[in-house]
Amino acid sequence: MAIGKLYTPAGGGGGDEPVKLLNETGAGSALMAFSVRKLRDAYTGAALRVRRASDNDEADIFFEGEDLNIDQLESFCSGTNGFVTTWYDQSGNGHDFTRGTASAQPQIVSSGSAILENGEVAMQFDGTSDSLLNTDTIKATASDYSVSAVHNRSDTTGYLFDTLTGRLIFDNPNTGFWGTTVWHGAGYTHAGQTHILMRILGAGGEARKDGASIATGVTYNQRGISGQQAIGSVYTGGGSRIAGTIQEFIVWDADKNSAVSTIETNVNNYFNVY
Repeated sequence: MAIGKLYTPAGGGGGDEPVKLLNETGAGSALMAFSVRKLRDAYTGAALRVRRASDNDEADIFFEGEDLNIDQLESFCSGTNGFVTTWYDQSGNGHDFTRGTASAQPQIVSSGSAILENGEVAMQFDGTSDSLLNTDTIKATASDYSVSAVHNRSDTTGYLFDTLTGRLIFDNPNTGFWGTTVWHGAGYTHAGQTHILMRILGAGGEARKDGASIATGVTYNQRGISGQQAIGSVYTGGGSRIAGTIQEFIVWDADKNSAVSTIETNVNNYFNVY
């Protein structure tokens, strides 16, 4: 197991322990998995690719143990700003999200210092132009999904994720997710860094915020994920943009009801959301 951030287990009598990688907790294999921390022990690639503003040179930024290598990030962007051009998919399925337009890339370094949210590196989406895009067929067949995300947003209309085919939209904070021409779930108010966990099912779905259920019994017509997709905006990359930070976004093509507690505990142990 990669040694990274420590946390104090419930009761605290045994001392601090390293936070496990998410795949070591029994959460299962993801359809796509993006984070500023390492999620899967078999993943040996970079976390993300960064462009520095001083000369527009780019570099892959790797992990050091479980954590993003901040020293590498800040050294590469010394004295300048840094922007994410690629967020690499750690699932092993290769569904990387990218952005070639410099003015639409989320920021991760400001004047040589990594942007942090509650002590951990975060990507800052400006609410006016930023998003990351993909055109893969991520799921060819209709499916249930479970979605976990860590973000801190000031907007009330931005989309965490959107896909052209079937218009499956995850997490507009006024509601929950979009399916079959209507919104499902429950509205919620952001109060800083937030962990959202949604079980998007043909029957009996649920929306959860910071370890508590906010809507149950929600349903949608199952669909695949293909055509153009976006993280942080409508699928075209224009409109319904997030203003704030995103640190983690994971999608499973299955109902993770049996792993809800495991996922929430692991995410909170690392990001200390609530």
